[in-house]
Amino acid sequence: MAVTLAACRSSGPAAPPPVAPPAEKVAAPIRYLPLAEVLRDGVWTEIGPHAVIGQLGVSPTLLAVVGERDDEVQVVYEDWEARVVGWVPVERLHATVLRPVALAGSAESRPRESHAAVLLLPGVPVAELDRADGRVEISASDGEIGARGWVDDDVLGRVWVAEPFPDDPEATHDLQPGTPIYRSPSTDAVVVATAGSVAKAVELGTRGGWSEIRVVGSWMNVHGFVEESALELTGGAMYGFGKMGGQPPASWPDVPAGTCLVAAAGGEPVGVTLVAMNDREPVPGGAKVELSPPWGDVVLLAEKLTGGGWRTCPIRSDSR
Repeated sequence: MAVTLAACRSSGPAAPPPVAPPAEKVAAPIRYLPLAEVLRDGVWTEIGPHAVIGQLGVSPTLLAVVGERDDEVQVVYEDWEARVVGWVPVERLHATVLRPVALAGSAESRPRESHAAVLLLPGVPVAELDRADGRVEISASDGEIGARGWVDDDVLGRVWVAEPFPDDPEATHDLQPGTPIYRSPSTDAVVVATAGSVAKAVELGTRGGWSEIRVVGSWMNVHGFVEESALELTGGAMYGFGKMGGQPPASWPDVPAGTCLVAAAGGEPVGVTLVAMNDREPVPGGAKVELSPPWGDVVLLAEKLTGGGWRTCPIRSDSR
């Protein structure tokens, strides 16, 4: 963000100080990095403490934010095969809260964080529903818990500084999807949140067919009551992965790890392979690499040099 300062001489009375423009809703200044450093240094793409990040996509994906221009941010996406950099409009990032905030039941109430039934954490995707006198009614969901309530409008933004994901080793129960969480042990009480498909809970106590619980989600903490029948002991699940599609032609080349990915031959690198990619379709100048970052599918070129080798973008051996 650029700030221009101006001064002038005047023999009259001093002019009142200019009114400052509204502050950008960014939790911390974005540290601009050279593209080569972004591609090389995996530490800037890991979503760990103090990374400046945003979320994008129908199923929100965390992205490291490494640059900014006008109304766009430069983001880094990484999967097991490759790391790629792209520019997206900041408005495409999900809105969230920039600091921990208690969700209020009305525009007038302001519960303390320590006594909140629902505490929203930076990163929880939110949607604006209504506004009134500097307050915003929002819906919030982290996939585990969904809730609705009011916050101050100055806590909302789209880019924030990451903190470690909370961990609750005491969580031994699963909440059935759609379970309402009440403020007190009665179906006539206010519903403070609703369980999603993977919510896990700590059972704090039981009474009269009700369980007092605490849910520590990725971006939302909830304290309330559910009917005992809604709790199940946590179980495990087994998942398998298979390879889909037919076999590619035997003549298709393998692209080694550390190969530069470009939009066009001779262009500036916008990505790098992190593992060897087998059997990639040959095209003039190299091989085709198709990736699906959350801002949209991209087709890049794994570039070959005129001498026959691959153009390399070194990656740190300890970045994986």
